[in-house]
Amino acid sequence: EMCIRDSPCTAARAGETRLPIPLELLAGLCLLLGLLVGAAWARAGRARQVGRNRRLGARGSDRAMRLLRRAGYRIERLEATATVHVLVDGHREEYGIRADAIVRRRRRTYVAEIKAGPESATLANRFTRRQLLEYSRAFEEADGLLLVDAHRGRIHRVEFPT
Repeated sequence: EMCIRDSPCTAARAGETRLPIPLELLAGLCLLLGLLVGAAWARAGRARQVGRNRRLGARGSDRAMRLLRRAGYRIERLEATATVHVLVDGHREEYGIRADAIVRRRRRTYVAEIKAGPESATLANRFTRRQLLEYSRAFEEADGLLLVDAHRGRIHRVEFPT
């Protein structure tokens, strides 16, 4: 049998063992596999976090509704929507927003924002503060704003003085 120099049969005759796949290719495939597994693991972690947040939010919402009712508020609407109008370079734009609830007590109407986590249930949280400020403009017919801290069991009346 005739062997070409540096072919697998030449290496076998010399007693060498050669991989049929170059080592660099094998290393590259292992790296690619590791990246794919890592990406899948990260996606699964994000999905688990979203699920936890939804469960926390649902429990917090139930707790907040009980808290509001015990404090004498009547739930008028859940997930109330409004439209905000903005002028951008002189052109009018519209944006829809949604508040957690519209509640009523002693002939006064309030926009209630429910927060279940300790970090978000405070006006020190800039996202919560901006959200309530936006509600104050969008739901101008409301008499006030409520920040319902389901985590601590508190209802805060929020005002933005002009």
